[in-house]
Amino acid sequence: MKKRVFLAIILPPSLKKELMDLQKELQNKDKNYSWRFLPEETFHLTLIFLGYLTSEEIGKVIKISHDQAKNFSSFSVLLKELDYGPNPLFPRLIWLKGEFNQNLNQLKIALEKEIQKNKINFFPEKRALIPHITLARLKNENSIIPPREKIYQKVDFKIPVESFWLMESILKREGAEYQPIKEFILLKNSI
Repeated sequence: MKKRVFLAIILPPSLKKELMDLQKELQNKDKNYSWRFLPEETFHLTLIFLGYLTSEEIGKVIKISHDQAKNFSSFSVLLKELDYGPNPLFPRLIWLKGEFNQNLNQLKIALEKEIQKNKINFFPEKRALIPHITLARLKNENSIIPPREKIYQKVDFKIPVESFWLMESILKREGAEYQPIKEFILLKNSI
């Protein structure tokens, strides 16, 4: 049986708490509840979405991830904006968007290259990875939402990246549920 999987950065509990506080502020700005605010346990930064993989393919991804983690030192990712996304003019999400991060992008590229080399069928992104964390999803296309000016703000969140995870995404009626499968520890570095 295939599992729907992805590689991700899991956020520290202290940052998740700050993001929950930010969600409460957003809920106060949108009394119509046009948004479905995501639960704290779903907050993550997606590295690579792999899609539906067999047990054998998942085993290969685990080996590749373990091997690649040894080639990268820990680093930090900065999140700088709270905004509608992915296109602010036609929003589907409220997200925290970060700066391009060379370390994160190099990790993604190295993993994708090895995954492709092992003939695991997935669709790699063609563009550089822009780090982001989804806080809310639009309930439906016809929802009336607050003007962007009420949502947009500069923020300053720092995510320490000391490991990444292989996660399973289980689709449910009320939204996706994420189950950790395996953690891959990066080399220690002063962040």
